[in-house]
Amino acid sequence: MPAPDRGPPLLRLALRLLWPVLRRPFLRLRAFLTVGLMPPDAREAIGLEWTDAQERALRRFARVVRAVVPVLPERLRYLPLARKARGAARRAKR
Repeated sequence: MPAPDRGPPLLRLALRLLWPVLRRPFLRLRAFLTVGLMPPDAREAIGLEWTDAQERALRRFARVVRAVVPVLPERLRYLPLARKARGAARRAKR
């Protein structure tokens, strides 16, 4: 998986330099979230283990996300297409 290639130039440079160190933890987080957000029946059907400790960690992560996302600027909360649609909806209300 390559380093992210979008965002401000300084951030892209930092990520490119740090990616060898950040890649493995990022992939572990992605796998954790993928398995954790699956329905329990689906996890069981394909034989994925999910412990109570992992469930508690996922819930802590979700609390942090719920606290942080509302205070982020719109450009960080929404993908470009969604930002464009929100802007068009605001303009249409005027």
